[in-house]
Amino acid sequence: MLRATMSADGYQQVMEVAPDFHVIHQIYNDINSAAVGRDELKAKYDHKIYDTNEWPLFTVAVTNAPNNAVLHISIEFITADWTSIWTILSEFETLYFDTNAKLPALNVRFRDYVVAERKMRRGSSFNKDREYWLKRLDALPSAPELPLLDNFSNDNVRFERNQFMIEKNMNGIDFCDYARATGITPAAAVMAVYAATLARWSRNKDFCINLSILNRLNLHPEIGSIVGDFTNSSLLEVNSDRMQDFCFFCFVIKSQIV
Repeated sequence: MLRATMSADGYQQVMEVAPDFHVIHQIYNDINSAAVGRDELKAKYDHKIYDTNEWPLFTVAVTNAPNNAVLHISIEFITADWTSIWTILSEFETLYFDTNAKLPALNVRFRDYVVAERKMRRGSSFNKDREYWLKRLDALPSAPELPLLDNFSNDNVRFERNQFMIEKNMNGIDFCDYARATGITPAAAVMAVYAATLARWSRNKDFCINLSILNRLNLHPEIGSIVGDFTNSSLLEVNSDRMQDFCFFCFVIKSQIV
């Protein structure tokens, strides 16, 4: 998929041989100027919107400073999902640390996966799933009605990544342990926290969240090595009345950890 483009009508085209690719290379004389240059490079490419009709749908840059080099990658997610990006980085590291290494040739491509996945839609399992969602369609609530700014514009919107670490308590018990003790996965617990936060600010307390999920079906032994967009969408219905027990669970976790 790194050789792919996509037309406006949704058709993907993968070039048999890609043209020469230009890697941006910037050299700095000291760490301070490198830091400034890297921030400028990040600001330019971390929100870049690619024209899917034109190749390449990614940018690679290397910034060099004394005893310090950084690899920068910007990529259109229609080309590769998060797992595929880690595959690319892993292969890069293999070739970087061993210049004689040869990556194994794959016998299956993303196109083969798409064709195989579409054939599965002819089966009884797909029809059963489709019937389930069609029956639920009219009863599903709408999106959360969150407060909006009075003078909001979609122009030049930028996102920031915020993160923090939940430390273990004095007994060595962490968030994942508490989640498992209640019979749910840590991912489900985090999603419940997110839903509870939306419910706190949403005008409608019953709503749907559109989830992007990794849906890489194990249709071939080499599927895990393919670069492509394997994400899918799934609706999660949130009913605030059923979240009271979880809110108490969150309170217990917070009091134990703090």
